[in-house]
Amino acid sequence: MPDVRIIGIALALTFFSVFGVRADGLPVFGYLEKVRVGPTDLLMRAKLDTGADTSSLGYSKIAFFDKAETKWVRIRVTNFEGVSFDIERQIVRVSTIKRHGAPSIDRPVVRVSICLGGISRLTEVSLANRSGFSVPILIGRSFLAGVAIVDSAREYIAEPDCKKGGAK
Repeated sequence: MPDVRIIGIALALTFFSVFGVRADGLPVFGYLEKVRVGPTDLLMRAKLDTGADTSSLGYSKIAFFDKAETKWVRIRVTNFEGVSFDIERQIVRVSTIKRHGAPSIDRPVVRVSICLGGISRLTEVSLANRSGFSVPILIGRSFLAGVAIVDSAREYIAEPDCKKGGAK
């Protein structure tokens, strides 16, 4: 007669893997997911990249300006439906990006809210012209660590469902 505990554990693991939650409670996401980016909650496609520390947000236009004696940036972001919006954020630091076979480049870093599944976090993103990439936003370890698991064999398994009024 099979051990009831083993059957229970097997059923639980099957449930968690099918419905996107691990036994330790962390949600599972595919390597590609839809996210919402604040402050306007625009729906965008994102790549979840555990090899990148900092997240990166692509823009089609960028302008730098001073506000209250601090450095700010205004970027235009466009989603997969062609909807664009402008984001203004204070530059919190400049990140030097090392590239293989090319000189290093400096990128401004700002804080924006990102909603992935039910997780909403105010996180740092480096700003980059990602027009040559298939997705405009890359979600790195600084966002994912300790709050999510990435299954590289899956994609688009969760919808962003964060409550309005979160970190913007």
